[in-house]
Amino acid sequence: MEVVEPGGHLLQLYSQMSLPAPGFGARGIVPNKLGHIAIMSPEAQRSVQFFEDVLGFSITDRIEPGATFLTCNRDHHVLNLVTAPFQKLHHIAFELKGRSQHHDAADLLSSNQIPIVWGPARHTAGHNLASYHFDPDHVLVELYADMDVFIPELGWFEPRPWHETLPLRPQVWQRGTLTTWGTKYDFDFRKA
Repeated sequence: MEVVEPGGHLLQLYSQMSLPAPGFGARGIVPNKLGHIAIMSPEAQRSVQFFEDVLGFSITDRIEPGATFLTCNRDHHVLNLVTAPFQKLHHIAFELKGRSQHHDAADLLSSNQIPIVWGPARHTAGHNLASYHFDPDHVLVELYADMDVFIPELGWFEPRPWHETLPLRPQVWQRGTLTTWGTKYDFDFRKA
């Protein structure tokens, strides 16, 4: 089924999908899966309502002002909607097998003259280890591992050693708290 959500994006909904065995490529970074997308839109809050009320997604975290993380499974988020005066794909994110694969990915990107523009960092919302680079079309790409696992029946996340509170529940993070490590970046995420 195809649906156009309030932000104007076409969604294709599937009742089930078969997946090939992940991570068995012989070359390249070989992510496990496409983990999430982040979309900027002036209609972001209407889209949040649509995903929550119509499609049954759960809000797992917010970053003020205007970023909302949503999931339809146990991943911390599969969608990030950000309020902005314009509409665009902010980034796409691929899950890596684990933290050590970040090292291999950084080496591969470097050998292909693709700089990491931000990271590594451990995010606050989702607590995933992340790094970002641009693809040839200047689309921001996130590579991540260690994403929080949401337990909707309990309303909290599986405990992790780096959580500051236990149990960790969905919360509102303040602007400027994108990373628990204090990793600095010198570009504007809104313009990325």
